[in-house]
Amino acid sequence: MSVILLPGIVNLDPDSLCYSIYNQLYNNFFNAQDKKDEQHPWGVEEGDETSIRLRNTAYNFAEAIAGAVNGEGGSGENGGVLLNYIHKKGDQMQGKLLSNYGFEAGVENHCILQTGYKEYRDDNGNLTDKRYNVQINGDLDVGSGNLFIGGKNFIGYDFKNDWAVIEYNTLYIGKSLLKSSGSFELSDGFNTVTISSTSITVNGNDVYHKGNANNITIDWVMKNAHIENDMRIRGKANFEGFLSAINGFELGCNNNTYIYADQNKINLKKDLNFETVNGIKMQDYAVLSAISNTDIQLSAVYGDLILGLNNTDKIVLGANVSDIDNQYVLISKFGAAYFPDSLTVRHNFGDVLLSTYRKDSTDEGIVIHKKIRFGDKTGPWIESQGASIVYSSNLIDYDNYNERYIYTYSTSLNYLRSQSYYRPQDQLAHSIYFTTDAHSFIFNRAVESHSSIGIINSPTKLSNGQLFFNEDNFLLSSAAGIKYYGHAFMMSGISSERFASGFAGYGWAILPNLTTGNIAATFDELTVRKKMRIYELEVQKITATNGSLWVSDNCSGDTVIKL
Repeated sequence: MSVILLPGIVNLDPDSLCYSIYNQLYNNFFNAQDKKDEQHPWGVEEGDETSIRLRNTAYNFAEAIAGAVNGEGGSGENGGVLLNYIHKKGDQMQGKLLSNYGFEAGVENHCILQTGYKEYRDDNGNLTDKRYNVQINGDLDVGSGNLFIGGKNFIGYDFKNDWAVIEYNTLYIGKSLLKSSGSFELSDGFNTVTISSTSITVNGNDVYHKGNANNITIDWVMKNAHIENDMRIRGKANFEGFLSAINGFELGCNNNTYIYADQNKINLKKDLNFETVNGIKMQDYAVLSAISNTDIQLSAVYGDLILGLNNTDKIVLGANVSDIDNQYVLISKFGAAYFPDSLTVRHNFGDVLLSTYRKDSTDEGIVIHKKIRFGDKTGPWIESQGASIVYSSNLIDYDNYNERYIYTYSTSLNYLRSQSYYRPQDQLAHSIYFTTDAHSFIFNRAVESHSSIGIINSPTKLSNGQLFFNEDNFLLSSAAGIKYYGHAFMMSGISSERFASGFAGYGWAILPNLTTGNIAATFDELTVRKKMRIYELEVQKITATNGSLWVSDNCSGDTVIKL
């Protein structure tokens, strides 16, 4: 029967009483056995079934002892592993009490003091904060006269004067309402302010306020006045001296504000009307002025006139924009543009992309300095490279292993000195050149020419009814067929379109024998007008009987195969 280790042993807390007892018992049990060696083959060794039984036995004893100690266990006065534990029914401690994972204390089975924490989570249930606290479920009786919070004396009690003392630089009560059925007395030892439900006095003198002064029937005459808050005048105000309002003002009519000043600007809530030809100046220079009864001029002070800032969405034209002579409309309010002088285009402060030029009426146009792309900014493009116009594009292709590759090919068009075999020899001649770094040119339609198609630096050319290889070898088309000029060399054979060898065959052919290498010719008839030289002549007479019997008086074979 196999022996397994009890699951509770693995989960033992190394700092627990049960673990201490278990560990000591097991070591005692294990060391009391004979160790396994050559003289004691039946002995015990770590990890065998006997050691596992010893561990299980030690654990069972330790669990029972630790349970008894935590419950009704003995006094622990005998020493050993029980010396450092207190009794459940009551005991005394002389060392430090640590309870960092929770603590409760009370009396008569009623919890008065306990520690804990509160978790704060968002709407998704994620933990956002954890606050630790001490909760007191009863009266807090502070034996001395002071209560400290945060290391400072929060509140104290003066036994001599029988009053509570709160002494801080600032006492902040937030938005709470402070109520009292008595009175408040504020004093620094020299001056005393008393606030009650009926009056406010400073050193015994009443303080006047809206309820007991400043009535509409009372006139006030004073030399200087300092008003901390608002001043309202219902009648007319006449200022015979200088008026200063450097902290803001409001002006208006019929109890409505038309113009007012705040900390950074002057604000208008109504139209600003100039009854004469006047305007607005900056540094004594007119920046907005009426130059006539109908025309308005907007200008800068020897600087730039800037329309719009970063917070401007767009500038909307309600009328056309013309040149300084009012002769041409440069930009219409509907978006048409006309630039009679010139046009230059850039993008993101890069190089010039497009510009216009003019030498005279016969030489003027648009210059493309960079690329013209089609479709989008990654599409094929056309650009100038020196005297050539180059078309380029990116090709995405896959190999036999489905690996993706991107190829970039370019095809250029330009004029170069002609290298044709048929170019004029008494003057310079030039040709238009198509070059590409792709494999070849493919046309899905017919390629036609008014003259001929040839090969550079070669006399070979194809023209109407003619195929020239050189001056001696060429083909000409005639009404009856094709004329061959020069020797014709057949590297294989020649035959009619349809050919079958033998007596009952059809067509004609001059073909090599693939077995012997001989050349065999087959014709229906052969006419030789002059001499015919024959080194070997074989004549066959063929007679057919009822279409099925072949009789030959002579025969020969090219090869002999042994059966």
